[in-house]
Amino acid sequence: RPLSPRQRETLEWVAEGKTTQDIALIMQISPAMVEKHLRLAREALDVETTAHAVAKAAMLNHIFVDPTPAAPQADAR
Repeated sequence: RPLSPRQRETLEWVAEGKTTQDIALIMQISPAMVEKHLRLAREALDVETTAHAVAKAAMLNHIFVDPTPAAPQADAR
């Protein structure tokens, strides 16, 4: 079955390296809802792990991941 727009968005944020807490804040939903989107995405893609879901969704062009690594952020101390 196809991914929902929210499942797709959640996987894209995971691919960007965001944590569940980060994604919850960005998407203005609870961390439990983030986990639900990820669980349903794993089921839809028939994979066991979120990392595998990200890889498979990218391979199937369901999500688009920037292949260039993010620049390291300076320590703001």
